[in-house]
Amino acid sequence: MLNIGPRANGDVPFEIEQRLLEMGMWLEVNGESVYGARAFDLPKNQHDWGKITCKKTETGTTLYLHVFNWPLNKELYLTGIKTKPEKIFLLADKQKSPLKMEHSEVLTTIQLPEMQPDPYISVIVLEYKNKPKIENGLVGKTADGGFSLIPQNQNTIDETLSINKKERGGTVPEYVVVKENKSFRWKIYIDEPGEKWVDVSYSFQQNTTDSRIAVKAANMELIHNVANTGKTVGEPNQNWIIDNFKSNRLGKINFPSKGIYTIELDVKPGKNDELKFQWLWVN
Repeated sequence: MLNIGPRANGDVPFEIEQRLLEMGMWLEVNGESVYGARAFDLPKNQHDWGKITCKKTETGTTLYLHVFNWPLNKELYLTGIKTKPEKIFLLADKQKSPLKMEHSEVLTTIQLPEMQPDPYISVIVLEYKNKPKIENGLVGKTADGGFSLIPQNQNTIDETLSINKKERGGTVPEYVVVKENKSFRWKIYIDEPGEKWVDVSYSFQQNTTDSRIAVKAANMELIHNVANTGKTVGEPNQNWIIDNFKSNRLGKINFPSKGIYTIELDVKPGKNDELKFQWLWVN
């Protein structure tokens, strides 16, 4: 049941024993966030810092934020929940000392301590009086304050969209092939009005000049003339030459007030052109 490989004499190898003991120690502190808990209503991959579990209690609803990547700026962004939490604290803190936070419409910003309580996965507890309401279709704010817009996290999923998976050990990233006019749409929440840079990553192997990319948001539009991105060597001394994906800076878009915005990307390939779209970055 443990799916471990004992030695021929039945002994458990030292390395495996240590891992099991570490798992037990973690569960002693954080087991509450696992036993009797279930998934929450937000998409499981919405946040780049980790995962969320949920538990209904006698006094309301509790969310557990499993933080795999402790943010360097000590701010954790929880996107998509419209309800303000009653209290936030570290599960490892027996005193349940409240963490400072700010709640703005659909974004909860949590101020973290300098040191994380667990070297692998720390758990943050959010308590609500009732089940918190959510805003569907938002892209989560990343740990460094930007928005990574990829084909998979559009606010409306296109069931016909074909995602090319990673290849060559990840040296070829996930992408979508665009051979005819194609639009992508995302929803993001802007909590601080102002200008943000927009970048796009793609691979384009033709030498034509007829393909265009347009990004629209907040009544502004950025136009980009697609250019050949060339190839790169994936592994020296081997037949490992791959199409290069290049990040291109499109310009700035001004978001005049805080709120939810739609980001639209229109890809318009020229005749017989083919563009491999990877991501759009707003920061």
